[in-house]
Amino acid sequence: MLDNSGTFTTFDLDSYRLQALAFQHGDNIYLLAGRYPYPPVWIWIIGAIGLLADPHGARFTTLARMPATLADLATLYLLFVYARQRLGPCLWTLLPVALFALNPLAALISSGHGQFDSLVMLFVLLAIVVRGPEQEGAQVASALLLGVAIALKGFPVLFLPYFIFSAPGGRRVLVALLSGVPLLASMAVFIAVFGFRIEMLQHMLNYASTPDFGWGYLTSNGILRVSGQALGLLSTASRVAIVAFAVAAPLLLHRRRPLLVLSAIFGFFTFAAVNFSVQYLLWGLAVLCVASPPGALMLTAAGTVAALGFYAADYATVIPSDPPWRALAALVTGGWTAGVEALIGLGLLLVVWSVAAGWDPRPWLRLGPGLPLPPPSFVSLDVPSAAVGRPARA
Repeated sequence: MLDNSGTFTTFDLDSYRLQALAFQHGDNIYLLAGRYPYPPVWIWIIGAIGLLADPHGARFTTLARMPATLADLATLYLLFVYARQRLGPCLWTLLPVALFALNPLAALISSGHGQFDSLVMLFVLLAIVVRGPEQEGAQVASALLLGVAIALKGFPVLFLPYFIFSAPGGRRVLVALLSGVPLLASMAVFIAVFGFRIEMLQHMLNYASTPDFGWGYLTSNGILRVSGQALGLLSTASRVAIVAFAVAAPLLLHRRRPLLVLSAIFGFFTFAAVNFSVQYLLWGLAVLCVASPPGALMLTAAGTVAALGFYAADYATVIPSDPPWRALAALVTGGWTAGVEALIGLGLLLVVWSVAAGWDPRPWLRLGPGLPLPPPSFVSLDVPSAAVGRPARA
């Protein structure tokens, strides 16, 4: 399938081509309706790729996938570094690397589809790896790296409350402010070059995913019957609930287990989101490889079935049209709904497991040190080492 992926295109790859052409012509990318809903950072990357290869050629399509593919390779190294920081030199450190390296879901989305969410998550992982509660320089670097992730795509803002609340009390405001610097800087540079248009803010703030997965998929396909008005209310309530959980999770879960906290947030998003795109699966895949290897395996199984069903239905050339493949195409298309339903259930399961495994409100309630931690195991490798300190005060 991946060998064949070079012969197909997607809406996103077509959008990259239009973005690169607009960049070459000096046009404001936000005037391309529906083609660039991101902050103004990715445009410089895809614009540079357009200068290296003709946007109309096959080489451009290959190069456009490279940032995400290279980010996946770098993620392997970061997972090893993080696991080694936590566990020391042992075989357990290779488990998250193997889970991600051999994962078909990451390959399909990054190297096939071409979406660059893995590049965004790379900076989130970097922000976690470099931080240290007692080192101000590390806190600054961590906040700026998280800010780069937010400047690429807005979704890592859901992880910002963890970075704020887990910082020492005197540095929380600093972390919050620094995390916004890359986004503001990118906007300032873009405006200086291309001029200000209100469409930039409109596209960034009003971005809404398509109902490829999530409750929106089930309603749009008649599996659940919900009126349009009720669905609109449900969508608003879903967004409020997701933000509220993102704020509450770092207050209730163990602050020295960052990937467990991020897994809980991802799980709640997967369960509660009305509209959910296939690339969102990468938000939790890498962190689950450490925080919950069984969760990573379940996400891979459900996500791969759903993703293959989605690609087979919407981008038929992902799967060859030879007779032996037609049965597979029909099978995975039929599995799209089952995969979506499994992902919603898995999201709820991840929330329950993360809260049960990481519940630790004692420091926040000023009731003394947190609860004792379990040893590393296949259930979870996100166990803090002695080198990762806890803020003295909540």
